[in-house]
Amino acid sequence: MAYDEELAVRIRVLLDDAFDIDERRMFGGLAFLAGGAMAVAVSGAGGLMVRIDPADGPGLLALEGVEPFEMRGKALGGWVRVAPEAVDTRDELEAWVERGLIYARSLPPKGLTTQSAATPLPRARRASLMIMRAICSARTEGVQRSGSATRARAAFSAMPTKR
Repeated sequence: MAYDEELAVRIRVLLDDAFDIDERRMFGGLAFLAGGAMAVAVSGAGGLMVRIDPADGPGLLALEGVEPFEMRGKALGGWVRVAPEAVDTRDELEAWVERGLIYARSLPPKGLTTQSAATPLPRARRASLMIMRAICSARTEGVQRSGSATRARAAFSAMPTKR
C-alpha cells in the first residue's frame, strides 16, 4: 500500500523552515529524518509513525488514535502509530511532528562512534545547537521564536572562548 501523499505534503509544509530535515522512502512509507535520525514517517499502512521518548510511551498510548508501533508482530519501544483521524487538523499534526523532531534531535548524530560523540563540539556548532534547541522548546511551550533565539544567542556570546 502506498503512503498518504496528502499527509506527506502537510508535513513538508510544517517542516519548510527546518534546516536539518531529510526525506527518505522507507518501509513502504516516507520518513522524515532530523540529523540522520528518523523523527516521523508517513506510514504505508496509513497514519503516522512517530518517534517518542520511551518514558512517555504509556501516557501517549492512552490517547485516542494512538497505538504501539509493531514490526513483525513485536511492539517497538520509542515508537507509536498515530491513526489518520488523530492528525486531521494542523495543530494535531504539528504536535506529533514536533514531538518526533524534539526526540530525534536529542539523539547523537548518526555516523559518529561513541568516542567521537563524546568529543566536544566546536564553539560555533554548540551555538547553533543551542539556538535550534531554544527554537524547538519555544515552539512546544508556545513562546515566541524570537525571544528564545535571542536568549540562545545571548548564551552563545557569554560562552568562554578557547585561548
